[in-house]
Amino acid sequence: MTKAGVAAASSIVALPDAPEAAVRAYLAGRGYAPDYVAWKYFDERFNAGRNRGFVALAGDEVVGFIGLIPFRAHVGGERVDTAWTCDWSADESRAGPTAGLMLLKKATQAHSHVFHIGGNDITFRIYSRLAAYTDADAACDYVLRLRLASQIDRLAARGAAYAALGAVPGIGRIPIGRVAVRGADLEVAPGMSAAAETALAALPANGAVSPAYDAAYVEWQLGRCPGITFSSCAGPEGAVGFLWQSVARPKQARIALFAPEGGGEAVLRSLAQAADRAGAQSVRLRAATADSALRGTLSRLGFEAKQTLPYFAFSTAAVPGPGITMSSLSYLDVDEAGLDWL
Repeated sequence: MTKAGVAAASSIVALPDAPEAAVRAYLAGRGYAPDYVAWKYFDERFNAGRNRGFVALAGDEVVGFIGLIPFRAHVGGERVDTAWTCDWSADESRAGPTAGLMLLKKATQAHSHVFHIGGNDITFRIYSRLAAYTDADAACDYVLRLRLASQIDRLAARGAAYAALGAVPGIGRIPIGRVAVRGADLEVAPGMSAAAETALAALPANGAVSPAYDAAYVEWQLGRCPGITFSSCAGPEGAVGFLWQSVARPKQARIALFAPEGGGEAVLRSLAQAADRAGAQSVRLRAATADSALRGTLSRLGFEAKQTLPYFAFSTAAVPGPGITMSSLSYLDVDEAGLDWL
């Protein structure tokens, strides 16, 4: 949230009712590239007439914004339309002191259930007051270091004395993290393979609350996201996973894995091996903190646990409410594929 100065009056409208050029200009002013904004909020193949956010207007000027990423989720045995919130900001000097809160309330009432993951301290303080359910440590990020360069970068961040190691010819290309990339024999196909699409469609509900992502969602997140390439892999027991890298900065890869409880290791190994063959220095994966089986597999394969992230659920429905963390969390939640994360 941006905080500043003296308030001015504003109104809140759905994104389709806001002047598109003004929305694009507002988001550009907050550092979002034009092709990223076009993909994220104005891709009509994905939008399909769905509202993608709310806008605070002062006249014809955009002074606040909150985005919605629509998806389907399993909630209490039903498949429902819902959304992730993202990109929440307001210039209170022009929007007024309550505009940010009004935007958040509009967004979290857009569906019976709305979710959010991550955010800074201000986000946590405000979201946790309004959410029906908060889990402060819902997700855990993991990293598997495939090249010594990744380890050197980590050490260099701790002290300049280590930075000189990176200048040694060829040292950064030395492979590490071999356990995870051994014994991988599944096909990793460019884009969305037919087998991966079938496996994704057949995934059952996993717990009281879980995402129900489909091929259209993944194709938007990974297939049409600017500047990335992706692959897919389907394996035993209905497991499916996705691997992607930035075209411009491919040193880090990301994986999203979906599998029955305790499954998916063959898919995970195959995707890690594909990242290794593509020259990635490291690969990252996000897991639900409560998913002890997956976390155990990741630790055994050499993935290091990094930061944890909070999770918030908002509900306007009395029952069933999302009073539990999603059983599956990944980098396909919200818009992580499109962030400048390298």
